[in-house]
Amino acid sequence: MIKNFIDIRKSKEFMKTAGFVIIFLILGIKSFSQQVISKYSLEQNKNNSYNLKVFDEKNKIVYKEKFEKPPFIEIIDKHIIRVTISIGSPLNYTYFYDISSKKESPVYENALLAENNKIVIVKDKKLIVSDYMGKKIYLNKVIKNLADTAVPSSAIISVKISNKNKIEIVYLNKEFEEITENFGLDCE
Repeated sequence: MIKNFIDIRKSKEFMKTAGFVIIFLILGIKSFSQQVISKYSLEQNKNNSYNLKVFDEKNKIVYKEKFEKPPFIEIIDKHIIRVTISIGSPLNYTYFYDISSKKESPVYENALLAENNKIVIVKDKKLIVSDYMGKKIYLNKVIKNLADTAVPSSAIISVKISNKNKIEIVYLNKEFEEITENFGLDCE
């Protein structure tokens, strides 16, 4: 069996196929990386600050921002960039930039989850779920028994959007016991 495998690998047909696959992968990866790189650039300045530049599909700068610390940048989909700035555990600020519409979202403090065009935060003991740009609120629910912590989001252990219409949250109550609750989202 091993001899047959070696014979197959030596065949010209295999070599042509393998070569084609390797060339395809290299070109595909190169093409993908060029698309990603053309979305934004992050440059460190001599004074250790950072300049973020976001580009549209024609490689024109559509957004610029300067940061004192390196931000975390993530491309969410074809036209949304997520920017998170940590200012020390557990504090961070997150916002989104839509390249297509050239609009910036509100700034969200201590985002717990950001996926599928939904962001989850806790503010004044309220669990808030909205779209990235803050136009649609899917949930605005007071968690009455949330533990008193210096940063309310610190009492949240986990958040999971189980499907498009439900969210599961595990948090610490005032007695610091783990509580799991599920809420429906208003996704009309």
